[in-house]
Amino acid sequence: MNADDRGSLTLHRAGLSTTIQDEGRVGQLHLGLTTGGAIDGFSFRIGQRLVGNTANAAALELTLGDAELSADIDIVLAVTGALVPLTIDQEPVPMNTTLRLMRGQRLAMGRVERGTYSYLSVAGGIATSPVLGSRSTVVREGLGGLNGERLTDGAQVPVLPISSIPPHRHARVSSASKAGVLSLRFIPGFQYSLLPTTSQEALIHTTFQISHQRNRMGVRLQGNPITTGISTLWSEATCLGAVQVPPDGDPIVLLNDRQTIGGYPKVGALLSVDCVRLAQADTHTQCRLEPLSPSEADRILWLHQNYERELVLEAI
Repeated sequence: MNADDRGSLTLHRAGLSTTIQDEGRVGQLHLGLTTGGAIDGFSFRIGQRLVGNTANAAALELTLGDAELSADIDIVLAVTGALVPLTIDQEPVPMNTTLRLMRGQRLAMGRVERGTYSYLSVAGGIATSPVLGSRSTVVREGLGGLNGERLTDGAQVPVLPISSIPPHRHARVSSASKAGVLSLRFIPGFQYSLLPTTSQEALIHTTFQISHQRNRMGVRLQGNPITTGISTLWSEATCLGAVQVPPDGDPIVLLNDRQTIGGYPKVGALLSVDCVRLAQADTHTQCRLEPLSPSEADRILWLHQNYERELVLEAI
């Protein structure tokens, strides 16, 4: 396909932090490059299904909404993830639904009502060039997306034209985390056993609060400081959901744009589904860390994967 065949989205208002994301840059950790990718993989994949894309297409990931865009060609799109009011030319339209945006019409996204990250998927996909096998933007490393940067007001994002119009469908899913104390399930690592018993008990009995110190790299939890008793530690590889405890005692849960190695004690790792729940939760949400066994984690993850696999998109 020639570049002339492509259209573009114009972001008249880009919002707080909007980036291009796909499922992530897999297989590059040995180069010191993090995976990146959509924070809420479930919402991302549902959006791609609604517009008829494969799972490795890219979408816009918007933080806290408050964006407006138009296209210079007719497009089909869907908005999933954090609950956010949507309008097309000032007429309300639903989330989690296949939508038509005609050339010149404006899609407006208000401030999120619940959650953090929303996804705008476009039929045909976003046509930026892959970098090391992925279109995902990692701002810290200047990779992917448009010049490795967050999108700003006036940015033009290339999109592929659609060869056929996908069916009009709706996904009956709830949007983002709900109110209440959030249970964050984690598998304890070997450094958990090195903690004093009092620190282990404090870790799992403290009600933490999600700090304003949060982004795609990680989320800091504030509460009674945890004393690890570990004074020296070799730097070692990190993973998605790793629960680090720095010297100040406030745990940090590492997310998609995490550093690839770290020297803080890591008491375990959150389940990937709970990383999403944490990232989508509002700042100041209360949460508790709940240890569980690898076999329990396998069962929980199987249930989530089966739910997604069996989710039926309803024709409307």
